[in-house]
Amino acid sequence: MQRIKEQLENEVLTQMKKVVIANDHGAVELASKIKKHLEERGYEVNWLGTQTEESVDYPDQAEKACIEFRKGGYEFGVLCCGTGIGISIAANKMKGIRCALIADKYSAEMTKRHNNPQFIAFGGRVNYHDSIESMLDAFIDHDFEDGRHSARIAKMMLLSLNNLIISPASANVVVKFKEAEENTYSICKPIIANTKFHHPLSSSIYRGTKS
Repeated sequence: MQRIKEQLENEVLTQMKKVVIANDHGAVELASKIKKHLEERGYEVNWLGTQTEESVDYPDQAEKACIEFRKGGYEFGVLCCGTGIGISIAANKMKGIRCALIADKYSAEMTKRHNNPQFIAFGGRVNYHDSIESMLDAFIDHDFEDGRHSARIAKMMLLSLNNLIISPASANVVVKFKEAEENTYSICKPIIANTKFHHPLSSSIYRGTKS
């Protein structure tokens, strides 16, 4: 019986030693470096790309990685763009996802201990004081502390459920309601269902680089 239990525990650990990576054209080299280090640490890495410098949109890469992560079997994910900012914001728009933008070893350690994010993000055009390998190790080698931090994470995740705000500029419509307020929801539901929302595209330009 003990032997079967140990085999099952080893199978779980093996399944969890898997990481998904996604990046845009601003972090190809960094993503490759991250993949190499994770593999050296014994992880199976699913690199979704991109692996060329041809321009791609970081929201698409973030969405792709989050959808893949939700399939299960991944310990965590890594997202990269030019600064790490855009792709982390995009990932945090995905339901149930927490993505932490890493600045150094300290932030990598503390976000694991206190926030337990599914994803961490880095910037391919950022000059970090700490090496990418040391920041990854700081995240991997520390455990979530649970306790009061679980309660705070629960409050964090409830923010998106307690207040739903839809404010597309082209539609000039803002609807705010709480799920617990059934009467308000019944009024808002047909408005939302019958309103076409259009999200304006935005672009930014890095100095001397494509974005």
